[in-house]
Amino acid sequence: MNALFAENQVPVYVYTALRSEVVDSVEGSVRELQKLVDDKAVHINWVMSTSNHDDQPLIQLLRKRIFTSVRHHDGGPKDIKSVRIEDYFSARIHGHKISSFLIFETWGRPRDLVRMLTLAAPHTSKTGMFTAEAFDESFIEYSRACWEEKGDELNSKYSLTEIGTIKRLLSNFAPSFSRIDLDARISLLSNRDSRSNQFFLGRNVDVLLEDLFKVGVIGNILKTRENRNRPAYLYTGHRNFTSSEIMCVHRSLWRELGLEMAAEKLIGGSHKRGSQVSSSLDSELSHAKRPQTGRRRR
Repeated sequence: MNALFAENQVPVYVYTALRSEVVDSVEGSVRELQKLVDDKAVHINWVMSTSNHDDQPLIQLLRKRIFTSVRHHDGGPKDIKSVRIEDYFSARIHGHKISSFLIFETWGRPRDLVRMLTLAAPHTSKTGMFTAEAFDESFIEYSRACWEEKGDELNSKYSLTEIGTIKRLLSNFAPSFSRIDLDARISLLSNRDSRSNQFFLGRNVDVLLEDLFKVGVIGNILKTRENRNRPAYLYTGHRNFTSSEIMCVHRSLWRELGLEMAAEKLIGGSHKRGSQVSSSLDSELSHAKRPQTGRRRR
């Protein structure tokens, strides 16, 4: 369209926004889509390679939104630089720095941040701030909404019935697991449920796992230099997903998938290699390399 307008000297320019996870999920069915995106896209990254989480683009976006909302209030910030996140949020949530918590729980995406804050806002009346209690009170709704979003992203390749089977596979299973654990789970469900049997019969499970990784449902548990467990996802810069390493389900989906009790047992007891240790939040983000969280092409 832009080439046609240019040839006819028409001063009209067409822009389109493409979410990276959608491109990743449909590129196999749209011929040369990835090449077109790579040639024409301007990448918008909301999580960058830096250990200073307060300076991440997503957090700066939040600061701008706060400034727009309160700049005319008495005693409000005079500019964006003077906006202090700690004036509106608890400095730490469940032991984690607020900026790290917000980035991790939202996959580093603005729309998930908006969803999280919108659902938590009604629970801030007691303190006037976003606290751990406010997020906890709204987590059931947030987790459910996050799974629905992931289902929509998977729907470009899988039917709603198949997505239901995928959800049954992960539900009440484990927050982290090996490929052997997963194969045993698939065998169990296939023997019990005809829908699962039909879905997995002849299916390449590695392709399914790659698809779940691309939309942020699962990642890998990696080891840091300090020999600590670190959950790694596509949005944190992890590019080499493999089912030969321990896999993990993103924490924001635990409540909807019924994984919280299993996670508490793992974290509360002796740590096995497969346990997703929540204290690795800061470590995960500081190891980010080149996250892919948004694209725009002209």
